Amino acid sequence: MAKISKQDREEINAQKKELAKYIMNKIGMKYNEFIEAAEALLINEYSGILTTEEKQKFNKIIFAN
Repeated sequence: MAKISKQDREEINAQKKELAKYIMNKIGMKYNEFIEAAEALLINEYSGILTTEEKQKFNKIIFAN
């Protein structure tokens, strides 16, 4: 993998944010809806790494099995 400069990395990150905002605007999604969708995806995708005790700490959330 080629190493990229700090300036290029910052530009890429700025473009990602700009593109995400552009797409959200195009599909009529608000930022808070985007954050909620991202949180749900993260929880659904990675909750399997949590222990039973950790899941019990967040007892109001229903975890997929």
